[in-house]
Amino acid sequence: VMVSIAKQFAVASFNIGINFGWAVFFIMANPLFVRLGVSQFWTSFAVASGPIAGLFQPFIGTFSDGITMKMGRRRVLILIGLIFAVVGMGIFANSEVIGKAIDAKNNTGSVLVAVVSLWLFNIGLNIVQAVGNPFIMDVCVLESEKNRGMAIASGFSGIANILGNFLGFVNLVKYFPFFQNNYSAIFYIGLILLTLTTIPTLLVKEVPIEKPMESSVCSKIIVDTFKGGMKMNKTTLGIILVYFWSNMALSPYSFYYTQYVGEDVYHGDPRAPPNSTAYHLFEDGVRTGSLGLGIMGIVTSLFSVVLSLPILSKLIGYKLMYLVSHLIGSFCFFAVIFSNFQTPVMSVVLAALVGVPQAIWNAIPFTLIGLSVEPKDMGLYMGILTATQVLSQLVANFLSSSVMTAAAGLGLGLVSTGICLGGAFSTIGWPFIAAMRVPKSTEYSAIINKE
Repeated sequence: VMVSIAKQFAVASFNIGINFGWAVFFIMANPLFVRLGVSQFWTSFAVASGPIAGLFQPFIGTFSDGITMKMGRRRVLILIGLIFAVVGMGIFANSEVIGKAIDAKNNTGSVLVAVVSLWLFNIGLNIVQAVGNPFIMDVCVLESEKNRGMAIASGFSGIANILGNFLGFVNLVKYFPFFQNNYSAIFYIGLILLTLTTIPTLLVKEVPIEKPMESSVCSKIIVDTFKGGMKMNKTTLGIILVYFWSNMALSPYSFYYTQYVGEDVYHGDPRAPPNSTAYHLFEDGVRTGSLGLGIMGIVTSLFSVVLSLPILSKLIGYKLMYLVSHLIGSFCFFAVIFSNFQTPVMSVVLAALVGVPQAIWNAIPFTLIGLSVEPKDMGLYMGILTATQVLSQLVANFLSSSVMTAAAGLGLGLVSTGICLGGAFSTIGWPFIAAMRVPKSTEYSAIINKE
């Protein structure tokens, strides 16, 4: 039975909320911790809450594969994740006020509350994503439907980035003075948007599975997850390895782009006194960075529409599209180190170009995984794919922050050196793309038998 476009839009709509949440997380979290006087190392540790929480996605996916509730195996966990994320965003929006009530003498309380709330927020978003993407694959049966479903999800991701980043560009307190600051305002908006966009996904009917859950659930989940990973076919492994290097390349840019524009392009200082010229330059840079990320979101959304056309994959092929995306990524991430690109206009242009590989990396890997594994294991392998993303974020974040610290000691551009490392990761991905096998049909058994 063909799945209607409306149903595909509904099942993928949660992507707007979770990607808006991560957009404002990348825009606001890093500058906020820097403003509170937290060192670059501990700031990196704080924002690593997202990637660390994401490492549990394979286990969540495996757990959801065996749920036999009437509500279905995916939606119940989506609801739980939504609650966690909403509570975390609400606390983070008031972190400075709550922190001052705990410790009025310094920022220790505010930092503690912000870190705890970010963990709640990221745990919730990762639960939703861990089962949301397999839910799309459950609903979309045919190859064309899977491709369109993930392209819609990628498009929604772009829309969320547009909304989040353009709102980060606006001085919200000027128009809504009842908010404490821009950080509080944008997280409240995210809280509302996440709720509204997850509801359509929860309303999509799910057919419950009939097999009973076995005893010793926790141990079985862990064992099944590792067994599934060990039995992974070569096609799936190749896709996951390419996805790893794609996200290693993108992560430093996502984490540090607004800070890069504020410090390396505008030459501002987030640690300067609030009314100083250096501090205002940094704030202006962060807003320009938000504008750049918003334009990147527009490009991602528009290119996602192109990706949803079956003729594109037939004419060009997934492998060539992936290779071109890495070539663009290598150019953009290396370019930030050169002074000719360290201008407000060029920083926005580079962000727009990054929108093309981001659209490809948001959609094609999930489509290929959907074509290369058995439907009953979809939650497991979608979870492994997403855990690959967050593992790469952890590694890239650690390496880029280390490079930035070393660069500061040498008097080099602090943030641009960290982003430039993403260019090296993108280049390393080239041979992995060349070796990647692309499934030609939805007959996963043919792939497995061949290998």
